[in-house]
Amino acid sequence: MLEEAFIEAVTDPSQRRSKSKLLYSMTAGGSDASAATGGIEQWDLTDAVSPYLDRHMIFPLLEFVDERIAAKAVSYNSRDVAEARLALLRPTHMVDYAVDVYRSIHGEADIPKDFAEQKERVYQELEALRAQCEPLDKLVKDDEERVSCSIIMLLLSMLWMTDDRHSY
Repeated sequence: MLEEAFIEAVTDPSQRRSKSKLLYSMTAGGSDASAATGGIEQWDLTDAVSPYLDRHMIFPLLEFVDERIAAKAVSYNSRDVAEARLALLRPTHMVDYAVDVYRSIHGEADIPKDFAEQKERVYQELEALRAQCEPLDKLVKDDEERVSCSIIMLLLSMLWMTDDRHSY
């Protein structure tokens, strides 16, 4: 399936050209028909540029292509663009956005279980990261602690400046 090839291409840097293949198919087979009729699809560089971009940089390109489709400026298939976006989203932590895109493609059909499992993993990881950052968060929110840390940092910087090794 096209989506699986795209996921593999995005996650495996040795297959960056496969990512381009999905966008090539998304853009109506390379827009040969529009090139003959003089459409702007012949000037679309999404296919050429995307293999060299990180995943987060491709989202704005797909959004722009969607805008061009809505304005009827290009003859691309909106469903193909949505499938490319979903393929980009699958391995990320943006599960809710992926579910929204899935629903835009498949309607209100049942959401696959892997979305729910992935969402649970993401929330567990988020809670673990919050727990690790709790001491820093407490320090930042507590005015008394912050003042005492500021005084300590000021004293350390003054000691550092008076040290002969750091004089100018």
